[in-house]
Amino acid sequence: MLDEALQPELPQNSLLDEVLPDTVVTLAPVMAAIVLPEETIAAPEQISPPPARDVTSGSGAAAHSWRPLLQVDRVVWPSIHNRLQAAAPASVEQMTDSLQSIGDSGRRLIGLTSCARGEGVTTLLLAAARKLLERGRKVAVVDGNWGNPQLARSLGLLPQVGWEESLCRGLPLEEIVIESAADGLAILPVREGPSALGGVGAPGTPGQAAITAGLDILAREFDFVLVDLAPLDEIGDAHAPARGVLARMDAVVLVQNLRVTHSNRLAEVRQRLTASNLRFAGTIQNFVAG
Repeated sequence: MLDEALQPELPQNSLLDEVLPDTVVTLAPVMAAIVLPEETIAAPEQISPPPARDVTSGSGAAAHSWRPLLQVDRVVWPSIHNRLQAAAPASVEQMTDSLQSIGDSGRRLIGLTSCARGEGVTTLLLAAARKLLERGRKVAVVDGNWGNPQLARSLGLLPQVGWEESLCRGLPLEEIVIESAADGLAILPVREGPSALGGVGAPGTPGQAAITAGLDILAREFDFVLVDLAPLDEIGDAHAPARGVLARMDAVVLVQNLRVTHSNRLAEVRQRLTASNLRFAGTIQNFVAG
């Protein structure tokens, strides 16, 4: 997903004018620059997701403890992670260190977003999650991109139920979250997004209280909850659940691919973020040439 062909330019909307405009947050510096050799980024490459695998029920949990009831032997990490680690190991470590410092400060719900599609949010989120797991931390990843849910598919999973069933139909969250036995990663997928609910605004569309309750459970149970947010250009009235997820984040990090979002556009978005009460924590620059 980091280097897929770009989608057509999407119309801008007034998300940040509408979502919680109040507190000014001091801008943090760029967290990390993921720098790959020129030959690596010369031509966009279509990266196929790993083969999807079915999810089976686990053995259950003790009545007094919360844990996912769905389990797979392991997830299939995208092959591009090996390329990232080989080409920019120091930057990947720096990015993970920065996200870890946010979580260690008590802000466990960390959302990664971008201005537009094609900036590498999902790839960098999973790269950080993998590093945090290697450091012995408990990590959950959440698909907050209701308009284009890809997180589970990127890990080779084919869930039969998604977060929408929990939010709108009352299925307990532990019956939605998938656990990887090999490394302990927990995944909260969105299966089909609003289309499975008859469209946003239909009866049963999740409200902020339901979204917050689910995320609060994960924040209680895991050291880090990394949320794959929709691009800011796509969050608006048409994707109310995505707006609700964004509003609950303890910290929001922007991913900027300089081949997609130019500096003037990034400056505009950062200015609007600082004028809102979204807790902007910094920027990760991705695919910086040279």
